[in-house]
Amino acid sequence: VVWAGLDNVALLNPPAEPVPGHRLRVLYSCDGGRALVRLDAVVTFDGGLTSTYPLGRWPCEPGPPRVRALTPGFPDWLVYRADGLIPPESRWVQSSVLVASLRRPGPEEDEDEGEGEEEDGDPVVRDLAELQTVPPLRRPLKRHRVSHSWGSQMLWLTRNLSRSQCTEEKETVSLLSSIYASSGESYGLTRTLGVYGSEVLENARLNGVSYPWCMFSAWVFVMRHCEQNMCSVLHHIDSNDSYATPAIFLIKTGHLHFQMNGEPGESSAFLTPFAVPLRQWCHLRVVLRGRTATLDMVCTDGRSKSVYSTEYTSRHPLILDDTEGYLVVGGGKFIRGVEGYYGPVVYYRNRIPSAGADEVDVPDLINRLNLTGWLSTCGELQDDIGAKLTGYSLVAKQEAEDGERSEVSLASVGRALHSVALLRLERRGAVEAVSGVLPLLLQSGCLGDPRSLHTAGALYRTGLGVRRQPTKAWLLALMGAQQDSRLALMHLGHAHHQGEQGLPTDPDLAYAYYGNIAKQTSVDRQNPSSEQDSRLALMHLGNAHHQGEQGLPNDPDLAYAYYGNIAKQTSVDRQNPSSEQQAMGRMLFWGQQGLATDLQKAVRHYERGAVRLQNPTSMHDYAIVLMQGLGVKKDVQKAVTFLNRARKQGYVPATNALAWYYERLERNYERAVELWSKWVSEHNGYLGSVLRKALNFHLSDDRLMSLLYYIMAAEAGYAVAQFNSAHICEQNGEGFLDPVFASHCVLRYYNLTVHSQNPDTTALIKMGDLFYEGRVAGHKDVVAAAQRYKRAALLKDPQGWYNLALLVEQDYRLPLSVLIDLAPDLEPLAYRCRDSETTEAYLPCSLALFNVYLRSFQRDYRASVTLASLVVVVITAPPIVLLVYLRGGGLSRH
Repeated sequence: VVWAGLDNVALLNPPAEPVPGHRLRVLYSCDGGRALVRLDAVVTFDGGLTSTYPLGRWPCEPGPPRVRALTPGFPDWLVYRADGLIPPESRWVQSSVLVASLRRPGPEEDEDEGEGEEEDGDPVVRDLAELQTVPPLRRPLKRHRVSHSWGSQMLWLTRNLSRSQCTEEKETVSLLSSIYASSGESYGLTRTLGVYGSEVLENARLNGVSYPWCMFSAWVFVMRHCEQNMCSVLHHIDSNDSYATPAIFLIKTGHLHFQMNGEPGESSAFLTPFAVPLRQWCHLRVVLRGRTATLDMVCTDGRSKSVYSTEYTSRHPLILDDTEGYLVVGGGKFIRGVEGYYGPVVYYRNRIPSAGADEVDVPDLINRLNLTGWLSTCGELQDDIGAKLTGYSLVAKQEAEDGERSEVSLASVGRALHSVALLRLERRGAVEAVSGVLPLLLQSGCLGDPRSLHTAGALYRTGLGVRRQPTKAWLLALMGAQQDSRLALMHLGHAHHQGEQGLPTDPDLAYAYYGNIAKQTSVDRQNPSSEQDSRLALMHLGNAHHQGEQGLPNDPDLAYAYYGNIAKQTSVDRQNPSSEQQAMGRMLFWGQQGLATDLQKAVRHYERGAVRLQNPTSMHDYAIVLMQGLGVKKDVQKAVTFLNRARKQGYVPATNALAWYYERLERNYERAVELWSKWVSEHNGYLGSVLRKALNFHLSDDRLMSLLYYIMAAEAGYAVAQFNSAHICEQNGEGFLDPVFASHCVLRYYNLTVHSQNPDTTALIKMGDLFYEGRVAGHKDVVAAAQRYKRAALLKDPQGWYNLALLVEQDYRLPLSVLIDLAPDLEPLAYRCRDSETTEAYLPCSLALFNVYLRSFQRDYRASVTLASLVVVVITAPPIVLLVYLRGGGLSRH
């Protein structure tokens, strides 16, 4: 280095972090006159305060460059862990910088006097080295050269060892760990964050509210730019329903709008100079350092990367309290989301990862999904079909005498391919034909038919006639949901609610899908189409009354009307929405039929209908005015009570109102999901159409097509379809299914059925039998079987009592949890079984009880063993025959 005659300074070997004993070498030179060299540590704390700590100071004489070696005396609290001598309060810092500077003091100042910034003069040149910040509990302990008493040492060890046990804290929060398909509507993931349990972390968070030091990382895939002025990537809503820091929006041109807020009335925003490209995965990295916001974007098309970056410094301090209000990924109640897909979103609450903006690795789940590759293939197909359709249209126009022609679109070709595929499968009637029609379904899905996407996804998910490919099934479901496919939305909501098919259990993500489908279902009911059937077939195929059994005619329409429980239409008489009290209440509330609006009188009519007449419609209306305080004192809990009563009577608006209450007021998204999922399952017309076809094919003895449609409904989370799918696979008439697939199908769908909100007791018994026979875990699991039988028993199914009694009779020890909930002895079990409400259980349960008496007699009167044995042989032979006939396998009579 040649610095002759120049003022300069350089840090030759700065440490990576504040460490003790580091021998630092500083190169410096000065050009005439008095000069000083200073070495300082500039530390920025979590609250935004910056302090300078002097580490060294010496004069500089004119001449050639010199090197000075010294050991920086970093403050102990920056280098070591608190230990009693070092102050116990942890010093959390955001950054620390080592600064070497050359200064020229004034002529009247003496370089040996004073060490302040003003006395030493302003820096002429300087060199900086950023030091990595080490959290307090990761720092080493200092070896002090002082002696402590034994008692002091023991007290210090006890206190500090207990303090070193940190509870797990979510300093890095995963706002979205999976992929969310957004149709560009007002639905998204809502996340609320709590305070830290650690006093240190919570103090750091509070200090950082007015000086945020954090980072947001988000993956996004935009299919189309916003139709409105803005749509949301990520935003923060405070307790006053106002936007807070940060708010990241996409505008029509594809540029990003970033908004930050300070104290009330202070806000600032900026637009990025770059736009988000379409149909590429882009990683957004938003870094907040005090008043400065940096937004980096890295996009990839699968082959190459493009890197963009911009920075903005606000004129006012930024405020970010992440425990205030909630964060939203995607759309919310004030703004729509992006049309496309959201990938993993991570929030680093108190730190900024050291990796650079361009050092981004595409997450594994995005690589495995290969959305870009699928869309590229679909684009080629669409271009090919589009070119052929253009040629067809020209020929048709030339051949038409009157110049008129019918337009053929890509969507119509997709619908035609869907129909052709299912027709071929129906005509072949064999599982082997599935692989032949699958390409047609995939092409149909590429051309815009979401029904084909759901059908192909169900095949890949279950392995019916094809190799199971869960990831491809997930891709097809995401594509369908992004296009607002009702069944795809229901499937993804169910999958994330239950944690199905390897997808993470995420109630907030499930709510995003169920909230969408609930709105779509309401709209569909008001605007029915030929693809919908508002009547749901709720028939369990295991019942005796189907296919002309017990003298019933084999008539699909008659069977459907008999078994269908057609969309709760029989509840109309019970609800009686035109009742006098309810009608008068609504006329007074709205001021109809010549009556003036009178809220107090309307409320009295609502109350009479709800309390005296137990009218569910009046219960709902009374609850609404109670919840809002219209014409009556506001009473939310009383309102919830009446909504629950109306819901139990099957009144659909009450279910919707309860879901709204849990979503908006309680922020209990899991409960809202449960209510909406049940309501959607029972009232979605697209699901009803699938179930109708499944039942019709079953009644016409087309097992393959019936199973296919039931599986499509089962994958949407509908419990009855899950039961029926398991039943068809269990029967496997004429061996039309591969035994391995059939076994997997039985286990999967009976298990899904028992995890529904209102599990069918027959499915519980079936699952108990599967555990008892060792078909679940590969060995007999009596404990798991007893748990299923217990649940059936508590739901008043005598078969549950009966099977538990048989387990006790066979000298199996029931789990303590079962014995606590039920009876600890065989005799009470048998009594409950015999005295249940089901008449068909009386004979087998009575015989089992008689067998108990004989065993008791044999135990208490051993002298009469021979006689008792003879009686057992003679008397219990019929029950033994009956048990064999009823059980078939396992313990159950089904």
